[in-house]
Amino acid sequence: MNDISKKVITTHQNPDLDAIGSIWLLQRFDKSNYDNSSVTFVPAGEKISLKQLKDLKLDITQITHVDTGGSEFDDHANNTGNSSAVLVFNYLKRQNPSLVEDKALGKVVGFIDKTDHFESYFWPEPTHDRYYFMLEHILNGYKLGGYGDDHDLVRLGITCLDGAYTIIKIYLEAEEEIKKGTIFNTKHGQALAVECSNDAVIKLAQKMGYTIVVRKDPELGNLRIKAAPLPQIDLTPVWAKIQKLDTIGSWYFHPGKHMLINGSKKNTDQKPSPLTLTEATEIIKTTLK
Repeated sequence: MNDISKKVITTHQNPDLDAIGSIWLLQRFDKSNYDNSSVTFVPAGEKISLKQLKDLKLDITQITHVDTGGSEFDDHANNTGNSSAVLVFNYLKRQNPSLVEDKALGKVVGFIDKTDHFESYFWPEPTHDRYYFMLEHILNGYKLGGYGDDHDLVRLGITCLDGAYTIIKIYLEAEEEIKKGTIFNTKHGQALAVECSNDAVIKLAQKMGYTIVVRKDPELGNLRIKAAPLPQIDLTPVWAKIQKLDTIGSWYFHPGKHMLINGSKKNTDQKPSPLTLTEATEIIKTTLK
């Protein structure tokens, strides 16, 4: 007997990022309806056929079309100028108003929308190789390389979107942590000291213009000191001072002379430094004044 409570999402064959993003949104953020949903495919623009319904033993009420079929989630049938992912997102926000405040999710949907409207045409150096590493091109390469079928493509896209959503949340949290940090001066420019567990703070702060960032993890006790990849910066004097003051912590001084690392996910068998964030900051100030 057919379980009519089971939802099935139907999209077009050879799905693009907009179609995959629409599926991801429904499955991740409308779990009461789509948590265990399956996915079927039809030729672009079409709806699921009666034959497919019969073969799959489905009822039409189980089907939700995205990016095809002239449905409410098909941007080709709506004159709003929005991608299908935006149409799904708008539906989700009506169902769950708290999603309006989810900045990370808004950024993911915004990126999908911009990709679907070929806004990369206007990006700086639009022909640069760096863009081939973006999700849209990776999915295209996966399709064109024949590495899997449409189901495999959807699974890959959903996995990548999970990762993108998570990392954006982490970087949004990092922005807030940076606001709490202490700014100080060195001969190389402004530096930042932060006590937090979010390691994304370091790269983000450097991109914001801080030439040196020191972070103390309040939970693990680890310290990290990193400098922007500028040739004039050399952390050797900082390292020499730390060696004299810290005989307990496990440290790694990178050969590039821009990173002093006490504790790493790449090497968890390390002892945290007893140096406080204030002490580490003073070492940097005095050796790079």
